[in-house]
Amino acid sequence: MTRRRTLLTTPSPRDQVDFLEAVRRSRALHRPWAYPPSTPERYATWLARLDTERNASWLVRRRDDDALVGVINLNEIVGG
Repeated sequence: MTRRRTLLTTPSPRDQVDFLEAVRRSRALHRPWAYPPSTPERYATWLARLDTERNASWLVRRRDDDALVGVINLNEIVGG
């Protein structure tokens, strides 16, 4: 999905470096409310969890420089 200034992409192994760096930079902002994956192993586990029908995530990237600026997570999706 593309918007004027941002682009939503599906997380993949190639995003690991950008993701972990963003987590490191924003740790003080998110704690104690959120604990995103902070190691390569935890990132791989997170990606594996996304490969189910109950979870979905997108990375928000700035279009002009491809910088990672956010993450959107939907968890415990239940169909009826």
